[in-house]
Amino acid sequence: MKLIYNGVDITPRVFINRCEHETFAEKRADRLLIRFVDSGNRWSAWQPKSGDTIRYQNKAADTGVMYITRVSPANGLITFYASAMPPTGEIVKNRAWENIRLLKIGEDIAAEHDLKFQSYGVTDRIYSYIRQDNQSDFDFLQTRCLLEGCAMVVYNGRLVIYDEQVRESARATTRIKIGADGVFEFSDRSGESYSSAEISSGEYAGVFYADNVRTGRILRPRQPIECVSNEEALRFARGILRDANKNAYTGNFRRQLTCDYAAGSVVEIENAKASKWNGRVFITRTRMDYVKGEIKIFFRKPLEGY
Repeated sequence: MKLIYNGVDITPRVFINRCEHETFAEKRADRLLIRFVDSGNRWSAWQPKSGDTIRYQNKAADTGVMYITRVSPANGLITFYASAMPPTGEIVKNRAWENIRLLKIGEDIAAEHDLKFQSYGVTDRIYSYIRQDNQSDFDFLQTRCLLEGCAMVVYNGRLVIYDEQVRESARATTRIKIGADGVFEFSDRSGESYSSAEISSGEYAGVFYADNVRTGRILRPRQPIECVSNEEALRFARGILRDANKNAYTGNFRRQLTCDYAAGSVVEIENAKASKWNGRVFITRTRMDYVKGEIKIFFRKPLEGY
């Protein structure tokens, strides 16, 4: 085990009481909660603060560089909350983007926050004019990704954009057997799905239908979404419908700690108690507890057709 604080290996100086690392496949940056015994107020004397960096490594496990967001001392313990999102990610901006491509936006934002940029399967759309109004860079980019059916994540010094449908269509990397005594939970919220989504922007409009949803519910965005063509309105309608419907079938389970399963990957599950849930699933989140030696895996069934 190795713990690196502001670039210094402090492993011999700490006794870890709690250590949980969460990874996400979309919309959020990875998170870390780590708690030490703080006998003699040693850490208080060091004056840790928001923006300091911390990194936990243990065999195959590696959180990457994380940024302290909050420090909480109490009763002889001190707890650090950290995120893979750089502190600059909270800055709100107002600016306009003209004749700009989606991947160029990602590249520019990554560079501004000292992150490496990667993309997978993304169609590089071009926008004649869009505004970033009172939004952080990452909130702004996340909105564009949602409209285009993509996902955005920040982890280990990287900003990544990927096409959700392309990623969910990938072959399963492994099969996971959930035993009869396994701890698992499944949720079917398909009755809340929308049959279609409608977007109207001035003279332009688009309606996208989910052929396999029969609820009759229509999704209309609460806030106006600007479009410059009917084709763009239809594309954005598809994006918001996918985001609204993709969590119709979700679940989670626990097992002994392993680093073999990553958020954003496709696996096949086999459950002795609930066989109707067997098959391919997309991992949306993992929570690794390094003290208990346990991992909790959250997943959803891939969305078919769009």
